[in-house]
Parts: sequence; structure tokens; C-alpha cells
Amino acid sequence: MNETQANNIRHNLWIFRLRRKIPRHIFVRDIMSVQAYREIEYGHEAISPDMLKKFIEKYDLKRKHLTAAPNFASLLDHPTRKLIEYQRVAISSTQRKHLMHFLRDFLPRTY
Repeated sequence: MNETQANNIRHNLWIFRLRRKIPRHIFVRDIMSVQAYREIEYGHEAISPDMLKKFIEKYDLKRKHLTAAPNFASLLDHPTRKLIEYQRVAISSTQRKHLMHFLRDFLPRTY
């Protein structure tokens, strides 16, 4: 697979996981470690053909859908759009910085 396909697969797996509200540790169970998957999801490593095959089999995915250009708009339901709008428009840069620190430091990690 080429670099474009690898990036599309990475993004499409992430979109699939989020749309179905599957935490990483559940999504990768019996396939790979959470840390290894996180490296793939963040774009630091490419997914191997063997791992891709396991995801396709486990979740009954189509390879052509995974290699297609990702549709990020599918994640933008009304509450998400309102949250993004509020975060970008309604709060000051200082409030935004404090919110980012809160999210980073106080929310539980799923890995």
C-alpha cells in the first residue's frame, strides 16, 4: 500500500471507531496493543497488512472503504458543531488555554 492509502486507512479506522463510540482498548482487543494502535492512529507508524486484515475480519469492513478518502464531516453532528463553535468563538484565548489544560490533565485516559 502507498502512503496515501496508509493515511486514508488510519483516518478511516479512527472515524469508524469514533462513530461507534468504541474506546481504543476495546477496538484493538485480540489484535494488537493499545500503544501500537495509538502510534498508527497518530500517524507515527503505518498499519501492517496483517493487522489491517484482522481489523477487516473483526469488524466486517471493506478494504475499498478504508482506502477511500476519509469523510471527516461524518463526525460533525449538531452537538459537536456547537461545541466547536463555542470553543472557537465564544471563549477568550485564555479560557481556551485553561480548557485545553483541563482536558489534558484531569480527564481519565483510556489507554
